[in-house]
Amino acid sequence: MASPLISRVSDPKPDDPAIQLRALRFTLGRNFKPITGDQLAALIHIPPVAIRAVENGRRKFNDDDRFNIEWFVGAVWDEKSHQWMTTWDQTPLTREKYDSYIGDKLRDRERNPNREREAMRAEYHRLVDLYLDELDPPIADLGLAKLTRDLRRNAKQDDVDLEALAEKKRKARK
Repeated sequence: MASPLISRVSDPKPDDPAIQLRALRFTLGRNFKPITGDQLAALIHIPPVAIRAVENGRRKFNDDDRFNIEWFVGAVWDEKSHQWMTTWDQTPLTREKYDSYIGDKLRDRERNPNREREAMRAEYHRLVDLYLDELDPPIADLGLAKLTRDLRRNAKQDDVDLEALAEKKRKARK
């Protein structure tokens, strides 16, 4: 009987995050060569150490990782077909489709640099209002406090000093 370790290594599960990551690296590569882990990390804005940890089986994708892949690559993992699918037409992701997705995004940003951001900002405010309007006041306050905490956490991760920016705006108004 084969050892469980050998069995696990020789018979990988298709939904194993390491397999998913390798599949994404090969799909985004050229000439049948995958992009490097560091290239993928830069592309999807995930630390290289996290990419290595997923590939070595020490870490799984979290929701932020999956969101970054969806946002920057335009792809989601399909558990039924065991492959990366495009977000816009749910067909298998290819390098050509990725290039087209990125090209379209860049052209849209060149034509109207703020359109996507303005649309997302409006959608965010709409959803926050819908969410808070459905809750009792104490729970709405808690929900708003959590959203504020998460925004501050994101700003800190991105090295944005919100208080310094607020002070700068106050001084500019005077």
